Amino acid sequence: MGAQLVRRKILFEALPFGAAAKNGVKGGLGPSEAAKNSEHHSIVISSTGDTWVAMLGDFEVARSDRALLLAEAGYSPVVYFPPDDVRTDALSPSDTESHCPFKGDASYWAAAIDGNLTDVGWYYPQTFDEVSEIAGYIAFYKGRVVVQISELVD
Repeated sequence: MGAQLVRRKILFEALPFGAAAKNGVKGGLGPSEAAKNSEHHSIVISSTGDTWVAMLGDFEVARSDRALLLAEAGYSPVVYFPPDDVRTDALSPSDTESHCPFKGDASYWAAAIDGNLTDVGWYYPQTFDEVSEIAGYIAFYKGRVVVQISELVD
């Protein structure tokens, strides 16, 4: 757990909208209109250097040392896993969709819980430029999937 935290803070009002996000990476949807009009909304995307594990009951659905921690104003921090580090073969695509004015349109993954197919995670196939780092990465619902640093579960 003693890994150094590498952090990049995004303050939407400070970004040059209409231009590519830092490092020239675009999320596919262009700049966020909501972010452009928001004075104080911020998102912090961090790479912690730790190995994160997502447990669906006793089943390890994800493990990654490349996961990203996203902290958004007004919300609890969320861990986003690279899709290559998630056992999507154990999940089912869901029909659920939603929209975040700061990140984009979300798609969902479901799993069988107590015999019912239940949404357990989401991802943004394409994002607004300001959060391009999480495009395709998968996050899980607190309470349905336990996400922790691996040394706390190993």
